[in-house]
Amino acid sequence: MALLAAILLSSCSKQKSAKLVPEDATFVMRFDVMQTTEKCGLKGDNSEMKKWLKEMLSQSEMSKKMRDQVLEIVEDPTKSGIDFTEPIYVYASMSKNGPKDIGFVADMASSGDLTDLLNDIAKESDQDGVEKAKGGASYIELGKEGAIIYTDDWFFAGMTDDVDETVETLTARASGEGSLEGNKAFEAMNSKKGVMQFLMLYAGLSNMPEFKEAKQMMPEGLEIEDMAVVADLELNPGEALMTGEMVALSKELEDYMKETYKVMKPISKEQTKYISDNGLSLFVNLDVTKLFGMYEKLLKKYIENEEELASVKKIVEDFTGTLSLDLYSFDDNGPLLNAYVGTKDTQPLDMVVGSLLADEPLEQVAEKEFTVPYSYDTEWDDDYNMTRTPKAWGLVGFRDGQTFFSTDKEQAFTTPGAAYPTDKIKGKGFYLRFNFQMLNNLKANIEDESAQKVFNEVANTFGEVECYNTDDMKSVFRLTNTDKSKTTIEAIIGLVKKFID
Repeated sequence: MALLAAILLSSCSKQKSAKLVPEDATFVMRFDVMQTTEKCGLKGDNSEMKKWLKEMLSQSEMSKKMRDQVLEIVEDPTKSGIDFTEPIYVYASMSKNGPKDIGFVADMASSGDLTDLLNDIAKESDQDGVEKAKGGASYIELGKEGAIIYTDDWFFAGMTDDVDETVETLTARASGEGSLEGNKAFEAMNSKKGVMQFLMLYAGLSNMPEFKEAKQMMPEGLEIEDMAVVADLELNPGEALMTGEMVALSKELEDYMKETYKVMKPISKEQTKYISDNGLSLFVNLDVTKLFGMYEKLLKKYIENEEELASVKKIVEDFTGTLSLDLYSFDDNGPLLNAYVGTKDTQPLDMVVGSLLADEPLEQVAEKEFTVPYSYDTEWDDDYNMTRTPKAWGLVGFRDGQTFFSTDKEQAFTTPGAAYPTDKIKGKGFYLRFNFQMLNNLKANIEDESAQKVFNEVANTFGEVECYNTDDMKSVFRLTNTDKSKTTIEAIIGLVKKFID
């Protein structure tokens, strides 16, 4: 039983730094340093990244003693005195004039090791070393408005007007007074397993002038202070995965979020049939009628005239809720793209054409189809008056239930040679995808050999970017790299190393 108790106690987190994050924090970032070190390829005696880093350090101008200390910390980050086996936090609290409190907090491994390191750095910099504050904490000043403060248990580096007052505040937080610990969104962030997390608490924005305007735009019965956003970054072999979610701090907001997600509909094959996978593609499919119904009460605050509100509703109902966009290349005139918006009739087109006729020379080339200039030659006279002359025309119109725009007229409503990989589409309501092979296609239009090399290296390093919503109300950003044996950070570091070398 004694052995079992010892094992359980040693396996429990001794983390104290989480308590040092203030309850009025607006932004919080949490880092798993040891996991990040491993994912970046700094673990192991045969690490190429570690060898390269050591080589860079050996060429620095610091003293041999300091270089040896840094190399020792590279091998074992806890040699710094900070316990990097536990997550570290960076936070900021805001006032109407900007940041009022910024800090970096962590657990301590050895206050003695940190004191030795800081004193050595201070000596090399010809600065004052570590001193003692009231209450027994150690500190070293960072300019006029900052300091590093630490005890045997916790570490703080950040803004401070008075070291003794800051020590008193941090000591109180460490005991749970004025700490963000226990907040639902903060606990949600702490439960994530990625290398880095980010938290934004809307309640922390209450001092900002823009907050009052945002507060007025909230639907009836909901408070913006009850909103928080949590994001989690995972580094896996072959991909970086950023997952974001809204955390509701009230039952009313939680119910509203569930209703909002019901407006999202799956992306169908019908939406992808005119879209290539040669560059950037975007799909949207929403229940616009339901979406308008959810925000109709809010719109009445801004549109008091019932006839105007009815007109807005009619325009919204003309849209089916679908959008498909394909940006597949560039030429001398700009992007080559096709965009299709699902509409029930030509009313949206009539509005677009009506607004353009006042300024642009439109030419009708078919029923419900018009050419429209999108690229110009620009000239300035001696009085700085500008003259624009159209040099490239696109096509805008209505066809097959789609209001469309194309800068490559011959490609509108044509089926690509290779079918879009519809089976790769994830989530519903929204899907964005970028194929890095597009950069290889653009090399032919670039004369600069250095730029060609950059495009080639990037295209060979990365595969695709995806953004989408999941079924459990989360948003995902995914970046893949071609070498599946490496994490994306290792791929990025390798790419940077190539350019440096």
